[in-house]
Amino acid sequence: MMKRLTFLHSGWQSLLLAALAGALAVPAFAPWNIWPLALLSLTLLQLLLAGQTARRSGQLGFCFAFGLNLPGLWWIHISMTAFGGIPLPVAFLMVALLAAYLALFPMAACWLWARLSPNRTTKPGWMSTLLAFPAFWLLGDWAMGHVLTGFPWLWLGYSQINSPLVGIAPLLGVQGITLALLLSSSALLLTLHGRKPLWLLLPLALFAIGAGLQTI
Repeated sequence: MMKRLTFLHSGWQSLLLAALAGALAVPAFAPWNIWPLALLSLTLLQLLLAGQTARRSGQLGFCFAFGLNLPGLWWIHISMTAFGGIPLPVAFLMVALLAAYLALFPMAACWLWARLSPNRTTKPGWMSTLLAFPAFWLLGDWAMGHVLTGFPWLWLGYSQINSPLVGIAPLLGVQGITLALLLSSSALLLTLHGRKPLWLLLPLALFAIGAGLQTI
C-alpha cells in the first residue's frame, strides 16, 4: 500500500496535500466540532512526512500549518476592518502573514524531528514515530504559546471539545489532548506501514480512558 503512495512524496503535490491536510482539521474546531477530522489530518501529515529529508519535512510542516491557520484564523479580518479601519486587502495580507508566522513553529518541529530521528528514512520505527514526533510537535506548540507573548490558537487539542478525549483535559490540559491525538495518529501510521493492527489498541485505549474520565 505504501509503495502506491510514493508519488505523493515529491514535487509540489506533496506540499499541496500537506496544506489540504491542515485545512481538513479546521472543521474539527468549533463551531463545526467534527473532531475525527483532526486525527485524520495528523495521520495524513505523518504519511507525507514518512521517509522525507529534514528540509522537505520542514516544508511539509509549514504547508500543513499554513493550511490550518489561514482558514482557521480568517475571521480575524473582520475585527481589523470593522474596528480597526484597515482596508480589506491589507487585512487579508495581515492574516496571511500571521498564518505564515504561526506555521514556522510546526515547520521547525518537523525539521528537527527529521534531522534528529535516527534511521527514520529507512522505515518508520516506533520510537521515531510514537515518541520523537509527538515530543517535537509539543515542543513547537509550547514555543508557539510563549514566544513573543505567545499565540496558542488552533492547538489541535482544542478541536476535541466534543470528543471522548476531552476527559483528559482536567488532568493534563489541552496539550494532554494534543498528545493523545499525536499518539493516536502515530499508531495509525505504524498500522498502515507495518500492517500490524495491534497498534490500533493504543488509540482505542486513549479514547476509552478519555471517555471513562468523563464519567468520574
